Amino acid sequence: MICDSFIPMVTIQSPISEILRDSPKSVGVFHRLGIDYCCGGKTPLNEACQDRGIDASDVLREVLSITDGEAFGNLHADLWSTDFLVSFIVANHHSFLRTVLPLAIGQMSKVVSKHGERFLDAPAILELLLELQSALLSHLDDEERVLFSSSKVNLSSEQIRSIVAAHETEHEEVGRKLQRLRAITSDFTPPEGACTTHRSAYTTMRAFYEDTMQHVYLENAVLFPQMLEQISPTSTTHH
Repeated sequence: MICDSFIPMVTIQSPISEILRDSPKSVGVFHRLGIDYCCGGKTPLNEACQDRGIDASDVLREVLSITDGEAFGNLHADLWSTDFLVSFIVANHHSFLRTVLPLAIGQMSKVVSKHGERFLDAPAILELLLELQSALLSHLDDEERVLFSSSKVNLSSEQIRSIVAAHETEHEEVGRKLQRLRAITSDFTPPEGACTTHRSAYTTMRAFYEDTMQHVYLENAVLFPQMLEQISPTSTTHH
């Protein structure tokens, strides 16, 4: 069960990122309800629920009732060292994204070429996937080349803060596109009459969506705050 010290700390006015730091398992609740927990993490729970037409008190009660066997598993990322967290994100999320996104694009390209006249939303879905690929692949390269690299020890504190802020802004744009993808695919529900490739594309897109949401959450809510805590206003190196 959730520890007693957690309960009085969280209210419907608490930011989503704060709730997730105290109860990482609540990510499953936010995901199921379509509440943006990766790029909208700074939004208070009541505002996020209002946007979705959901009762914030009901959501909070559900979050507080989560048991150890629920949600996304036992990723205690807040306890990881910065170096381990970076390694995990690169090996797990970056590698998966570089595999799954081209797969989804390939599958939807076949759907558009063979059945585009039957499923009029298919070209728009493919276009959105291509936009995400363009934004995300260069984003990953930038992270690995600079922010996740040992070369960042040569950066000043202000440079690190500026780079982190830029990446958070890029995450916000990706988050908007992810929510649009979820909406345009009716929460990744294949349309009636979809062929095997079409249905597989929706499964692939759901996997991409869920992984990227967790990926961005780990960076925005855990990794970036750790990085910023490790630099002082006068420091020129990363400790």
